[in-house]
Amino acid sequence: FPMALSSLGFFLLLSIDILFLKYYNGDDLVAIYAQPVKIITLIAMIQTTLQASISKKIASFYHSRDRDALISIISKYTRLIAILSLPFLILFLLLPKTILSFFGPEYTSGSNALLLLLIGTFVNAICGCTNVYMNMTGKQVAFRNIIFATIILNLTLNFILIPVYGIEGAAIASALSLIFWNLVTVTYV
Repeated sequence: FPMALSSLGFFLLLSIDILFLKYYNGDDLVAIYAQPVKIITLIAMIQTTLQASISKKIASFYHSRDRDALISIISKYTRLIAILSLPFLILFLLLPKTILSFFGPEYTSGSNALLLLLIGTFVNAICGCTNVYMNMTGKQVAFRNIIFATIILNLTLNFILIPVYGIEGAAIASALSLIFWNLVTVTYV
């Protein structure tokens, strides 16, 4: 149940900025913002796939009290996630307008939002498997609470930033929320 609530929290985190953007700025900015979000989702998909592939091993090592194997696999996959994410992060960092122009020339105005979202994605990559670790080692209630605190932060930031900064405000809110939950989770672990 706590893991299901955490998943619901992730869904909310993916939706809050879009709802606020639509309310304050209409469909045009939502369409422009959606493209940087899709690009970031590509990197997140790589990270999530790798994390999911070791979740059973993390649980097994944790419950068998094999601390060395647990630390080893988490370290290995954290490095792998960072290494596989880095080329995409660099590419999107160096060529945001070029990448966004594939969607159409009007979408290049989302380049600042893409750059801001990359910051949160970078922190997520270097923090590695903390969310899977929390969920697979009996700490899912604490993780759910961290996600709920992140939702409150995200709602607050979107409410404050989007009316003033539009899609950049949404990107700042999303990046800071992602950084927040990753750093709090790493600190907890």
